[in-house]
Amino acid sequence: MRYAVLLYEDETAGQARTPAEREELMAEHQAFVGRVHASGGQLVAGNQLQPTATARTLRWPDDGVTVSEGPFAETAEQFGGFYTIDVADLDAAMAAVTGLPHHVELRPVVEHPEMEASAAASDDPLYVVLLYGNEDTWLHATPDERDAMSARHGAYAAGASDHGATIVGGEELAHSSTATTLRLGGTDGEVVVSDGPFAETAEQLGGFYLVRAPSVEAVISHLDLLPGEATEVRPAFEMAVRAS
Repeated sequence: MRYAVLLYEDETAGQARTPAEREELMAEHQAFVGRVHASGGQLVAGNQLQPTATARTLRWPDDGVTVSEGPFAETAEQFGGFYTIDVADLDAAMAAVTGLPHHVELRPVVEHPEMEASAAASDDPLYVVLLYGNEDTWLHATPDERDAMSARHGAYAAGASDHGATIVGGEELAHSSTATTLRLGGTDGEVVVSDGPFAETAEQLGGFYLVRAPSVEAVISHLDLLPGEATEVRPAFEMAVRAS
């Protein structure tokens, strides 16, 4: 079963790590990958996001679009990166992420076998397009309304190349009620496990795309084709943790 591993931490504290602490952090992430493989699972994807100061957030009020600098959610801990893993079950996913020095939200992934990302080589920067919205909109939508929302995703994917962008990955996340969150900092440093998402917000992260494009402007130029209340675009670092 595929899970998104969503990583949160105090961004300021993360940026203050010493070189030695950064090396230790990378070793802990590599150990996580080792645990995934030892369980018979697979690391599907993973990326670290650049700081929230590099983000742009788009919202669509009734009279048009607004673009602002900064992340969608103003929280004490920031969304800083993710993995997608394929493991046997939730217990295996929890065992793999235990030991990561971050707060972790595990969310099942809604698999779309018909969706194919481009494998075309590109030197363009990598961006993550984070899709936020009120989950009740989808839950209470009629079949026709759901078809219309899916068609908008299809139109976005089909039109990416017209704007100089290439979609190289992406996931739809299951409803936030299916999430399991592991928080650091419990009594005696223990990890506190709870049901539900890490961020208790009215609008939840429902999915993301990975996009290569020559500029952030090329990424945001056609995001109005997508459904949802808000979209955050953030540059990503190239993956440094080895997949095997």
